[in-house]
Amino acid sequence: MSWLAITMWACLSASLHAGPWTVDDDGPADFGSIQAAIDALPAGETILVHSGTYEPFHLHKRMQIHGILGSERPRVARRSRVSGAASFTIAGLHLDALTVEGVPGRGSIEDCALGMPPDGLGLAATLDVKDCEQLIIARTTVFGLNDYPSPTQAMAIGNSNVTIVGCSITGGKGLPADIGSCGVNGAAGLGIGTGSRVVIVQSSIRGGEGGWANTFSTCDGNGGLGVFSTNAHVEFRSCTVLAGMPGLFFIGVPALPVHVSGGTLVSPPIFGTFVSGAQLVVPPYLMPTAALASPVAPDSPGELMLGGPDGQAGLLVLADATGLAALAHYEGLLWVVPNVVSVVAVTTPQVLSFTVPATPVLSGRQFTLQAVFPGLPGVLDPTAVMTGNPEQLIIRF
Repeated sequence: MSWLAITMWACLSASLHAGPWTVDDDGPADFGSIQAAIDALPAGETILVHSGTYEPFHLHKRMQIHGILGSERPRVARRSRVSGAASFTIAGLHLDALTVEGVPGRGSIEDCALGMPPDGLGLAATLDVKDCEQLIIARTTVFGLNDYPSPTQAMAIGNSNVTIVGCSITGGKGLPADIGSCGVNGAAGLGIGTGSRVVIVQSSIRGGEGGWANTFSTCDGNGGLGVFSTNAHVEFRSCTVLAGMPGLFFIGVPALPVHVSGGTLVSPPIFGTFVSGAQLVVPPYLMPTAALASPVAPDSPGELMLGGPDGQAGLLVLADATGLAALAHYEGLLWVVPNVVSVVAVTTPQVLSFTVPATPVLSGRQFTLQAVFPGLPGVLDPTAVMTGNPEQLIIRF
């Protein structure tokens, strides 16, 4: 049995809720819709959603909504919303669009697909995040709306603290224009607004492609920016960031992969990056990373991949029901306080294998993993201890 499985067994006594409760749109279940389950159940419960097509929901209480691991993701039409919830988890769903706002505790979006059809859902980004204090988005694919006259961003973040791990984010594509007009410009992949702190790990971000010209015109649309930020703290750790491709006959300056105005950018060199009025910090070493290879299935081998400088010693911390803290002498936020349950010595790069026991009482439990490196100086403050990104293990049966 792995160290992680042993730790989980030790935490079993804390799992006392009665769920998960089931939702199915065309079969026997506790509820026929996601919203009915949210409204009827008390805070703290887990909702297990079977494959099908569902109406949008408003999650306004502390709750977890899971698609069944290994089956087709349930499709949630139009724009759903999370607001007024102390914390939340959404895992294994396909949502047309999602707005998350005003969440003071831990929020988690895991193993989801988000993408809007061109049906007039509005100009907001597919995934629109506002005023959230600790959100982790992992192993999720996000596409912007491909539409005329205005394709949309895939993701927008404002005044929030967000970690993005192992995601693919692509802005909406500009569609061909009317006769005699130019093609439409593609939309940005990710926009980050004032007051945000965003750490992006092992992810791919790309602007949308520019639309082609139409009859009697040779003016194609420009591609979209990969990432733009304004007065925010942004870190890229082992990421690919690209601008969208312009149309074949586009005339002008192609879009940039990264455009930063004010704030701080911590990143290895990315060709075409534009920085104005911001602090640009190029790390002198490979920034440490942690990422699960895939969503974790019970009794199946799982892998946690740790990256960083060759031979760098660190401590991997596993915590249960975590909070968030900025501690003196640590660079970066610690997402694994105060409920630390295990600490393991590690050396980067390293792959840790583990197995989650198939114990029903574990369903809905969440554990946060984060490494600290006492011998690795911070890139912003060399006297501080460097921290890795948080990674979250969400147990779904």
